[in-house]
Amino acid sequence: MSELFNAKDIIFHLINLIILVIACRFLVYKPVAKFMNKRREGFENERKQLDERQKALDAFEQNKEQLMSDAKQQAAAYSVEQKKQADEQAAIIIETAQRKAKEESSRRLAEADNMVKNEMRYQQEKIIDSAIAMAKNIVQKEVSQADEDKFVEEFIHAQSGETEEQ
Repeated sequence: MSELFNAKDIIFHLINLIILVIACRFLVYKPVAKFMNKRREGFENERKQLDERQKALDAFEQNKEQLMSDAKQQAAAYSVEQKKQADEQAAIIIETAQRKAKEESSRRLAEADNMVKNEMRYQQEKIIDSAIAMAKNIVQKEVSQADEDKFVEEFIHAQSGETEEQ
């Protein structure tokens, strides 16, 4: 049994095991640990970059929403202002049209009144001229003294009747 457990072999195997552990540590564990640390740092950097991008995206989204809200408010205010200006212009146009229509109506009424007055004067002059012409015809006819006296009496009687009424 002593051959199975030879002290030299055990020491030799222990030295080989220690060398193997040290070699594995330097050749395998440290490079793998270094690789894993770099990979972890890479993931952390990517996560930080993604977080920063997400924050920037969120800020951009909030800014976009604020800008859209402001644009909608400005558009609504502009629309209200344009409607107000349009209503004011419409009121001015209507007022001007009504004023012009009244002026035109007054002018036309005055023209019609003048035409009626002129026509009445013309008709009066025509009637007077006809009456004068008839009077000339009557005077030119031979009128008997009795007819002339009767005509004068009727005239005087008509004149005195009009005076009494007044």
